[in-house]
Amino acid sequence: MTDSNLPLIGIPANLAFDDSPVLPKDGLPREPTPANALRLWREGTDRSAPVAAAVAAVVASDPGCVEDQDIDDVEACLRQALKSAPEAERRSFQLARCKIAIRRMDYALALELLDTLATDDESASDRRLRLELRVEILQGSGEQNEADRLLRSLKIDDLLHADVPSIDLRTQALVLFKEKYCGEAERIYLHLVKRGFELGSTHCHLARVCLMLDRFDDAFRHIELAEQHCRERSYIRARTIFLGILQCYLNQRPTGPLLAQLRQTLSEPGAFEDWTMEPVIDHLKVKKRLSAAQIEVLMILIKVLSNVVNLPQLDTIASLDATSPTSEL
Repeated sequence: MTDSNLPLIGIPANLAFDDSPVLPKDGLPREPTPANALRLWREGTDRSAPVAAAVAAVVASDPGCVEDQDIDDVEACLRQALKSAPEAERRSFQLARCKIAIRRMDYALALELLDTLATDDESASDRRLRLELRVEILQGSGEQNEADRLLRSLKIDDLLHADVPSIDLRTQALVLFKEKYCGEAERIYLHLVKRGFELGSTHCHLARVCLMLDRFDDAFRHIELAEQHCRERSYIRARTIFLGILQCYLNQRPTGPLLAQLRQTLSEPGAFEDWTMEPVIDHLKVKKRLSAAQIEVLMILIKVLSNVVNLPQLDTIASLDATSPTSEL
């Protein structure tokens, strides 16, 4: 680029100014630019602090520009640049070091650098970048399961910050629950509670995932909240009664009039709806929190609540007061 009003002068290669022999004003600093700073550093021609800062700046903006053969030199350059870098630039330089460490497959260093970047007041974009880099580190170090967990968390972040209809969010939560990603499902359900979306149903779903996570007090709290919001939907009332029976079993208390209440509720319109509770019962069975008799009763009730054609099976339950632990517990 040239301008007839600016003097043309020859700039030495090691002080090139935007690759142009144009000096805008006398006295303006002649700093090395991305076009030649890395070459100066790599060749050892100039390893001064300004050159290190220039290399750090370009690597921070585009770590992919570094050739494989230059990675070790760039790491040394970034270390030097950080010694005198102003506070405003330190974060970007540290991020560049982290990305270079990943390229070098030095995952321990990358993780150490990443942890130093976490702050209480970091922006959402900075947090996301940290998590994305952590995914790369985990994948590179062979911890794919943890990487997948973080990727799911990032996808949920996207869902919760997008204008996604509540009904679609609930569908995503159900998919996660069925795949046994209950912590992730819980995040979505809690978001739906904040939205005030079908609170009776949503608290039933939250009770379900908390049972899968062995957080029984939280599950019981959500059962109580579901009962407070279930007046308008008979199928939700049926679910809260089922959860009440399950709570009695877990606490080894009599179920009292709950079966009679369930019969009454199931005689009302709209009382039957699909209710996926088998994974919860299987989980509690593995944890040895239920007796064989209790499991049998609960499995019958799940079928009854899910479809009206199974209603006659309710008559096969002689008593719901099966609270005493059996010899297998």
